[in-house]
Formats: sequence, C-alpha cells, structure tokens
Amino acid sequence: MSEIVAVRIDSRLIHGQTANLWHGYWNCDRYIIIDDETATDPTLKGVMRIACPSGIKLSVLTEEKAVEYLTDPGHYGNERIVVIVRFLTGLAKVVEAGVKLSDKIVVGTMVIGEDRKKVINKNIKISEEDIRCFHELSDKGYHFVYQMVPTMDAEEFMPMLATVE
Repeated sequence: MSEIVAVRIDSRLIHGQTANLWHGYWNCDRYIIIDDETATDPTLKGVMRIACPSGIKLSVLTEEKAVEYLTDPGHYGNERIVVIVRFLTGLAKVVEAGVKLSDKIVVGTMVIGEDRKKVINKNIKISEEDIRCFHELSDKGYHFVYQMVPTMDAEEFMPMLATVE
C-alpha cells in the first residue's frame, strides 16, 4: 500500500530545491503534483517532467484525478509519495473529498495570485481563502511548518499566520 510521506505547498511546484535538496530528504518513489492548471496544460506538464529528478516517477493530476487515485489503496502499489501543490485551496479540496495526507505539511513559497494581499514574509503572500483553508486543515489535525530547504530549521507556521490575521 502506498504512503504519502510528505506534502509541500510551493507555487513553483518542482524546481531546484524540490529536485535537488528535498528529494533526497524525502526518500520517495513518486512526486504527485495536484494542480488543475498544470495537469491540463501540456507545456506546463512537460516542464514538470523535465524538472523532476531522475529516478522519481511523476504524476501531474487534477484535483478530481488525485482524489480518485489517492483514495484507491492499490493504485500506486507500495510507493512512497510526495504530494506537491501550488495552492492550498486545492489541497483542502482533496482532503475534504477523503484523501488522507501526511500529518505534517511543509509550507514553501506561496506568491502566485493577485488575491494574495497579506504578506507573512518575502516567500509567503496569502489570501483570505488561504487563511480559511489553513485553519480548516489545522482543525482536522494537520500540522503546518514553514521550511524552504531541508537544512533550514522548520518554523511553526500557525503563529506566523496569526501575525497577518
């Protein structure tokens, strides 16, 4: 049975840090990107395939397909999976639909979107919808930490969030 060993929110999805630094730390077999736009755009999907580390399988899924595949216990065999999302709202939707994630969610860069007006730091700008989703997922037992790279100490995220509420 597959296991989701890590979840990361990063508006860049797969990039230098996730490809070179995080992948060794996570010790995973597969990256699953959950992002409707990337999953339906052949160019963006191709860029993610090029950026994915050698030896790591990649699935780029819509939220709907992610729910279908991640709630099927045999779909990914015994793989160790890392879920990467661009937007917290998409993550909240798949959790609401029954997907069980790793309890710890790593917050990386969140800067895409005109509605992100609340600035936590240079890497994190959030919307009112993000704030709602952070609280909703936290109330369900998910633990958020801010950590750009694995060598950086993880910082509790919810107190950071409280500074902009």
